[in-house]
Amino acid sequence: MVARRAMVVEDHPMTRGLVADALSHNGFEVTAVAGAEDAVAQFDECDPDLLVADVHLGSPPSGSELALILATRAPHLAVVLMSNYPASHLAREAKAIPAHTVVASKQQVTNQGELLSVVEAALRNRQPQLLEPQPSSPFAQEAASLTTPQMEVWRLIAAGLSNAAIAEHRGTTVAATERIVTRLFARLGVDGSASLNARVAAAREYIALFGPPDQVI
Repeated sequence: MVARRAMVVEDHPMTRGLVADALSHNGFEVTAVAGAEDAVAQFDECDPDLLVADVHLGSPPSGSELALILATRAPHLAVVLMSNYPASHLAREAKAIPAHTVVASKQQVTNQGELLSVVEAALRNRQPQLLEPQPSSPFAQEAASLTTPQMEVWRLIAAGLSNAAIAEHRGTTVAATERIVTRLFARLGVDGSASLNARVAAAREYIALFGPPDQVI
């Protein structure tokens, strides 16, 4: 019997270890990573049937954004999102969650019996389709190749921040931010010749993919 494969993405080492060990002890081949950047880098080699990811990974992209990015590459992927908040809290992020995602509390997934029930539900419910966007979306495909800084800057552009405000928020220079923005627009295929129009286009596509970003304080 071919072992099923799972990828666990969780920035908290103890939770990551508990979930990975439980899945491993129940026949899964497990790849466990701390963040979205490592998950994207190792995804093709792992080729998982199941993604178990924390919604809040500490740095962008979020677990729900990561799930959408990876599901564009593997529409068969079953997804379990872990959260300390109730499932209803994720309703506003619906555009950033692949169809038939199972949302579970951290308390559930650290209990082996409940974790396996959640995982089996996700594997039963998986479908080769997404809520939004469709897998053919060029922006969804390009999002999978973005670096973590590019993803974070894209989110901040969608939140309406200028390059100067983004630099201040990230604790970097305006020049460094401008370089990231230039590379981001090139990756997305956004015409950067008219900076205002390019920012509007980039913000619109981010919101279409992931929904409105949280307000930046």
